[in-house]
Amino acid sequence: MTASAPIAAGRFSRQLGCMAGRLFTIACEFRGGTYISQVRASDERDAVREWADLLRRQRPIKKVSTYIARRMSDRFDDDPPTALEGLSGVWCLVDLCGGDLVLTNIIESVQPANGS
Repeated sequence: MTASAPIAAGRFSRQLGCMAGRLFTIACEFRGGTYISQVRASDERDAVREWADLLRRQRPIKKVSTYIARRMSDRFDDDPPTALEGLSGVWCLVDLCGGDLVLTNIIESVQPANGS
């Protein structure tokens, strides 16, 4: 990642509340930016669905959040997240948006005991 790549987290990634489910961190690389969110879900497939909903609601990736969310939802049944070989709890999705690569990693996270 270059020094000029924005890391968007803050306002849209901390709204987890006390929902049940496993914690997943989503890291999306797109057009030089890194966009990081966290969602609670039952599994990696559900995490992508939750992330797509978050993209639609909060639009963290200017101008293309809705498009990326729709693409992830549309292709999901035919092309689910791919488990990365040799790693536990890590999956990847790859797509194109306007000819640009959208690289999305889904990482099952562990919430610290102190809840922070």
